[in-house]
Parts: sequence; C-alpha cells; structure tokens
Amino acid sequence: PVGVSPRRCLPPPPRDVVPDVRALCMEELGTWMCSFPASFLTDSHLKYLGWTLHDKQGEVRLRCVRALRGLYARQDTAAHMELFTGRFK
Repeated sequence: PVGVSPRRCLPPPPRDVVPDVRALCMEELGTWMCSFPASFLTDSHLKYLGWTLHDKQGEVRLRCVRALRGLYARQDTAAHMELFTGRFK
C-alpha cells in the first residue's frame, strides 16, 4: 500500500488507547520505511517513531526500537536519519 499515507492509518498518539495497536503500527511503519524509503522515510513519518520512544508501554517502545534498529542497520536508510537522530537522541 505505497499510496496509503500513515497519517490516514496512524492516529495521533493521544487518540490511540490500545497498546497492541500502537506496537503493531510502529512495526509496520518501520517495515514500510525500509521497503519504500522514498515514500516513508521522511521527517513527517519518522516523528511517529520518535513519539513512541516515550510510550508508557514497554512493548510499544520495544517495537519502535526494533524498527529504528532496522533503519540504522542499513546504510541507505541510516543516511537519512540525521534530523531524527538530532531531535530524538
């Protein structure tokens, strides 16, 4: 679903009260970013990962870290993470 915007799929954090949904969304967003970096590896999408680094639920934070680990592990995607790294370090 390259034409689907995460803005339409992912509600802002305060609206979503189900941790399993947030965790699954972060996992999938990481997958989309790795698979389609031109479309999804942008600051407007990375902010969702940044916000969930501070989620109250450990499973949500874990899935976020796993998504980020996948992005930083690849040289082609890690090169686009400078602003995110500076903002959410």
